[in-house]
Amino acid sequence: MKKTLYLAASSGVLVSADAGESWQAAGYSFGGNAVTCIAAQDGIVLAGTRDGVYRSTDAGISWSMPQVGPDIPHLRWLSFHPDQAGLAFAGTEPAGIFITHDGGTTWLSCPDVIQLRQQYGWSLPYSPEAGCIRGLAFHGQRAYAAAEVGGVLVSDDSGETWRMAGGSRGDGGAFPQRSFIHPDVHSIEVHPPLLSGWLLQRAVDSLSRRMAALPGLIIIDVTAAQSGLIQIIWIT
Repeated sequence: MKKTLYLAASSGVLVSADAGESWQAAGYSFGGNAVTCIAAQDGIVLAGTRDGVYRSTDAGISWSMPQVGPDIPHLRWLSFHPDQAGLAFAGTEPAGIFITHDGGTTWLSCPDVIQLRQQYGWSLPYSPEAGCIRGLAFHGQRAYAAAEVGGVLVSDDSGETWRMAGGSRGDGGAFPQRSFIHPDVHSIEVHPPLLSGWLLQRAVDSLSRRMAALPGLIIIDVTAAQSGLIQIIWIT
C-alpha cells in the first residue's frame, strides 16, 4: 500500500499519493511564507514556517493554525514521536523546543532548552538569533536534539525535560577535544536496530559491522565547515 508523501517547499507543501512519481501543490498559501519543515502521523500533517505552525487533518487540503502555538514562530524542525500517537516536537530559531500531546492543537515550551541557550550563549554564523534546533531523534523514551551552535541535547522522559548530553559542553567555542562533541550540530539520527551495518560503511568503514549491534548509537552531522564531518557517539 502506497503512503502519501509530503514535501516542504518555498512555494508551500507538495503532496504525492504515488510514492513520489508525481506531486501536487497542497493549494494553500501559508501566508506567503516558505514551508521550512513538515511532519505527518496518522492523518495529521504539521507544516512549519517562519511565522508559526500549521495543521491539517485532511491530507493537506485545508490548514489552520493551532489554538496555542509555539511562542517562537520561526520553525526549523518538526517531528512526531514514532511510538506515541499525538506526541510531536517543534524546533525553533532562536533555539527552543516545543511539545504537543494532542497532535499539534496546543503547544508548550520546554523551558530547559531556553535556559541552556541563555546559559551558554548559543549563536548562529548566518543569523543574529541565538542558535536553532535543527533535528530531533528518538529511541524509546530517549529523545535527542541537534542544536546549532550549541551541541547535543538529551531527554530521558520522552522530551518533557532536556539537558546537555554527556560530552557536549554547551558552548559554541573552538573545535573541542576528541572526547567532546562538536557544538555545531546540523542533524542527528539514532542508528536503527537489526541493520546490516553497511549503511555506514562509507563513512566509518572499520566500525560499520560493530555498530550494527548498538541500536542506541547516535550519529550526528556536526558541521559543513568541517567538510561534512560525521561524529559517531554513544550517549549515556
